[in-house]
Amino acid sequence: TTISCVITGITDTATVSWRTSTGEVSGDKFTAFQGSHSDGTQTSTLAVDRTQVTVDTAYTCSVTSGSLPESGNFDTTVNLNVFDVLLVNKEVKQGSTTTISCVITGITDTATVSWRTSTGEVSGDKFTAFQGSHSDGTQTSTLAVDRTQVTVDTAYTCSVTSGSLPESGNFDTTVNLNVFDVQSVHKEVKQGSTTTISCVITGITETATVSWRTSTGVVSGDKFIAVQG
Repeated sequence: TTISCVITGITDTATVSWRTSTGEVSGDKFTAFQGSHSDGTQTSTLAVDRTQVTVDTAYTCSVTSGSLPESGNFDTTVNLNVFDVLLVNKEVKQGSTTTISCVITGITDTATVSWRTSTGEVSGDKFTAFQGSHSDGTQTSTLAVDRTQVTVDTAYTCSVTSGSLPESGNFDTTVNLNVFDVQSVHKEVKQGSTTTISCVITGITETATVSWRTSTGVVSGDKFIAVQG
């Protein structure tokens, strides 16, 4: 992101420096004052790298000019308030009812939420409005996904709107609802025969662990093979 320091009413060339609570900002991170001296408006722009946008930070723009009174140096501080929108990918068994949560942090006013998939907007009765503590800036919206919709992998987008957000004030974050299934087929077998039963899982890309049991207890591990495929 960028932060601008604008001075008005100074017709000679002003000098600028920037600093935070941890020290001076390197000169290659911002521009010198630029603009029209004739109307007294000049601007310095500070570029803040994404690696520095982690916590709320105060940036001070220090202006020096021979035409300024007394010491000729004036400081103005701006707060860079950091927010985040958090969604966690989720695995859910096919045909199950589940929920997805969209959590925003760092926004103290009331935010508005909407949800959508690739096929369109999600009906408002399927999710809660943002709820939580405005004082600490944490609010949560929960989307309920009906079992009839848990059939294939689906991307859900949480769209956050707030007057305190920069520029357009609208930010989208997408989460993947990954659907898996576990299938075993009922089998008829003649009394006294040896047979096998298969348990098939789909939709899980990492190695899964399996155990078997009956109504009388857990089946010994030497009676079955680990998941393969």
